[in-house]
Amino acid sequence: MQHTRRKFISNAAKLTAGAAFTSSMLAPLFVNGKALLPSEKIKIALIGCKGMGFGNLENALKLPGVECIALCDVDENILNSRSKDVEKIQGKAPLLFKDYRKVIDNKDVDAVIIGTPDHWHCLPFAK
Repeated sequence: MQHTRRKFISNAAKLTAGAAFTSSMLAPLFVNGKALLPSEKIKIALIGCKGMGFGNLENALKLPGVECIALCDVDENILNSRSKDVEKIQGKAPLLFKDYRKVIDNKDVDAVIIGTPDHWHCLPFAK
């Protein structure tokens, strides 16, 4: 693997963005060193449940105060499989959707992970 300045800058930018995102996610979970109440959990949804999208969800669920309340995927087999995985992780099954617009319209969702293939990112993001 050849190291280039372009690759270094790209990796440094990703690391900086990841660190900023992580610290901004953790800050609201604790107030004066005390964990938030269950009613104050961050409720997230995942659109695109295969591969990297589910990996991102697993990492988010490791944070205290984060709960997955919805999954969305066009492939029903993947949707059902990932629902079981989420239930094992958090002890509660999420809602299941095949249409991303219903996830976006759900008022209970605080944040959405868009784990769709690259050419599909823009549709749920623009909604």
